[in-house]
Order: sequence, then structure tokens, then C-alpha cells
Amino acid sequence: MSRHQCVKNSHVLLILALFAVLVRPATAGIIVPASYTATTGQGWAEGGTWNYFDDTGVQLTDGIYGVDNWTANLGYGNAQEWVGWITVNPTLTFAFNSPVTVNKVSIDFARAEPGAGIYLPTQVTIGGVAFALSGAELADQTRGTLEFVGSWTGNSLSVEITTRGRNWVFVDEVQFSAVPEPAHWAGASGLGLVVFCLHRRWRMQRNRPQQGSR
Repeated sequence: MSRHQCVKNSHVLLILALFAVLVRPATAGIIVPASYTATTGQGWAEGGTWNYFDDTGVQLTDGIYGVDNWTANLGYGNAQEWVGWITVNPTLTFAFNSPVTVNKVSIDFARAEPGAGIYLPTQVTIGGVAFALSGAELADQTRGTLEFVGSWTGNSLSVEITTRGRNWVFVDEVQFSAVPEPAHWAGASGLGLVVFCLHRRWRMQRNRPQQGSR
């Protein structure tokens, strides 16, 4: 194989590598916030059977869910998986380590209307985008995850929950499906520039008259 052919083949391989970088999609998945702040949960003082506080400061992002029977003791105390509010509309502000583009927010709620007075909220506002709820998105006496789809980019994201009248709203987990900012594009651009320069050099060498030619 000639020297020019070897150089040409190496350029083809570089171009294929660049293409692989460019078409590679950013990996989407669950991202756990670095931290969050939340309106303090309520409880006995507001007529609750127990206190529904965020005792650990990470209770809403620790991956631990309650069950359909919201009163159940899963090893930490009755209803300890739930953070609840009744007289306030809570705001949860989540902070991320770096800019992310969130395309789905999943919030796990409880619904137990007769007796307990735990209702789904009337509205969830995420990053300024409001989602109205009918209150029947989950069957009564169950818990479940509601998904809110959109596009939010930044280092933080706020979630505001509007309670349904003077009734409890219970949340045990909030998750984010996020696409990291595509930093690999910068590397791809640099690789593209290298390929362009090499290809140009190869063309110039190929077109240069060989020694002894006329």
C-alpha cells in the first residue's frame, strides 16, 4: 500500500470517529439533585395524626417510597416516608451540580380522601409552567407517581404545589429525568477541525508534483 493510500485511510478513520461523536446522543436518565430546600412539612400543630416532616433533609430524593396504606410503619415510624402540608402551598427548590436539561419531573403522591383528607393538589407549577390536576389522576386509597413533561434548563428547578382547599397533600419522592448539557460537542468541534486540517494537507501533498516528474 502506498504512503498516500495509508494517509488517506487514516483520514477516513478520523472522519468516521468524528461522525460517531457527533451522532452519539446525550445519555438521558434519572439525576439526583445535589440539594434542595422545601417549605417545612406540617403535622400535629395543624391537626395531623403525626408530624409529616422531612426529617433527613433528603427524604424527597432518597428513593424511598411509601405504600398505598399511608399510615404504614415501614421501619422508621408511621407515615415517616411522607412529607405533608395542609395550610400552605409548598415550594420545593432543587439544585443541581451543573446545568441540566430536565424533560420530565415525576412526583409521587398519596390519595386517601375519606377520613384522612389527603388529596391530590389542584396544580403543580414547575419552573413557571403550570399543570392543572383534576384530583382523580390516582385511585383513592393509593399512592402513585404523576409525570410532568416539559423542558427546563439550568442549575436549579422549583416545584410549587397548590393544595386542594384545606386538605392535606402528601409527597414522598421527586425524580428528574434529565439530559446533561452536551459538553462533548466542544470536543467534537475540535476533532472536526483536526480532520479538516489533515484532509487539506493530504490533498495538497497528493497534488504536489513528485520529484523527477515534468
